[in-house]
Amino acid sequence: MDFIEAYVKGKVSEAENQIMQKLISQDAQLASEVELQKDLQEALARTRRAELKQLLQNTPVPTSTFAPTISQWIAASFGIVGLVAMIWFFVKYWGSEKTNQKQAVVLKTQNETLKKDESKQVVENTTTTTENFASQNTQKLTIENNQKLNESKKAEKNKDFTKEIFYQYDGKNVLQIFGDFSYEILENIPTKDGEKNFIFVQNKFYELVPTPEDEVRNLKENEVKNPDLIRLLSERLKNK
Repeated sequence: MDFIEAYVKGKVSEAENQIMQKLISQDAQLASEVELQKDLQEALARTRRAELKQLLQNTPVPTSTFAPTISQWIAASFGIVGLVAMIWFFVKYWGSEKTNQKQAVVLKTQNETLKKDESKQVVENTTTTTENFASQNTQKLTIENNQKLNESKKAEKNKDFTKEIFYQYDGKNVLQIFGDFSYEILENIPTKDGEKNFIFVQNKFYELVPTPEDEVRNLKENEVKNPDLIRLLSERLKNK
């Protein structure tokens, strides 16, 4: 699981939580990314609840005029419970599958950070040099920790796209996604180049660029990286 995502969900240890809060107070960019992750998690939760509600509403209800027996009512109840359990398992599995491979890397990085913090405490408690020299050592260790966190974030960004997604789009009404993915379409979004359509899939936004006839393209090429546009799209997704 992505460490920022785990932090937002409250799935980190107390020591990791304290380190993250300290880093957020020192790094405005990291704080912005944490807020963005909170917005995305809230939007995902709203979308999944809406999908579950719609699915339950679409479940057919018997319309025959005969009175169902007790055994028929029991069978129907078990069927509905089984359907809800399958939907819950799918949502949970889909949300965690793409981050399983990154979890070991993140935990290793956090263990290294904790070890460095422990080393810093030992140095501060046992040093016999002047206060100015001790302050310089502390500052150096903090810089090294920030560098390690930045390197970890870059490595995670390179692994975020766990599955390649290919598509065809005629620029009007026909969109074909190759693969079994959950996604949301955001239409007629105003940009500096006019209104455009976007798709939200695997926790990222991508522009739906029309493809030539019979040509298949990789959606990864159209990833949205502009922070202002990402915020606009997140708001639209949240209000959907």
